[in-house]
Amino acid sequence: MRVFAYRATAAGIARRASERGQPIAAIEAVEAERAPTVTPKASNVIRFRRPPVAHETRRMSSAQDFRRAKHMAFLAGLDISTQTPVKALIDRVAAWHGFSHDDIIKDCRQRKLYEARLDCVVAVKQAYPEATQPWLGKRFHRDSTTMFYALRKRGLA
Repeated sequence: MRVFAYRATAAGIARRASERGQPIAAIEAVEAERAPTVTPKASNVIRFRRPPVAHETRRMSSAQDFRRAKHMAFLAGLDISTQTPVKALIDRVAAWHGFSHDDIIKDCRQRKLYEARLDCVVAVKQAYPEATQPWLGKRFHRDSTTMFYALRKRGLA
């Protein structure tokens, strides 16, 4: 036979009072003394997680606005058709930035080269709108999530 002890219920308090030979009020008073008297305030609570911040709410500096507008104007002026091979598109956009096709493909994180690579990804995506991100990633020797990030940076994803 199992016996379960419940401290907070009325039956548990009555049982303990009868075991100790005390009135029930004395046991309830002891329980009240053990209970915390201070309740936490909202200002004292530490928040462990930051609220999510949307990417669109981040304010860009005027230099970033100008740079993005310049790149988008260049891409809008490109004569892009689906007949244009991917390598030719990358060559054309890379030449505008002062780089070669090999510079765009290689693993380098220089800021100017990074901006040129973003523009190349956008140009290829505009020429081939049905292209998937893994397909784009193979053309640039990058992961598909990198292609998604590049398109998102230019406002296309």
